[in-house]
Amino acid sequence: MNSKKDITELEPWQYIDQIKILILNSYEDIDSIDLINIAGIAAGKFDLDPSSAYQYSKTAIKQITDLLSLRRSSAIVKAVCERELLFLYAKNDHNIRLASDLLKDRDRLLGLYAPVSNGNDVNLAECSNDELLYYQDSLFPDEEFK
Repeated sequence: MNSKKDITELEPWQYIDQIKILILNSYEDIDSIDLINIAGIAAGKFDLDPSSAYQYSKTAIKQITDLLSLRRSSAIVKAVCERELLFLYAKNDHNIRLASDLLKDRDRLLGLYAPVSNGNDVNLAECSNDELLYYQDSLFPDEEFK
């Protein structure tokens, strides 16, 4: 994407991905992301009108924070952000195999995969709340528990 023409032909999801790359490269602390600042940078960098830049930036920040909502420690947060950044680069390069591997690795870090069975049953008494919610959602995806 060296020319201005390439940038103006992006789809909305591509703008959002580019803004996520910008955020993940620019911010050490995800909690300190400034939406107005990011929107201004995106508007200038991608030649977007301020309203579109704001909406795309808001969506990008939401996707990043949603991804990190299962925080366990700052090391996991950093690792997940690094995987997300690498995933976005692989996706932009159309390297589907690498992108898929990075998604699996990121999701494994977030605990989205059930532990590999080694013949032992899962002891629910030893599971964290996040793990219990994961098992509940896995076993009863269409049920709403109150």
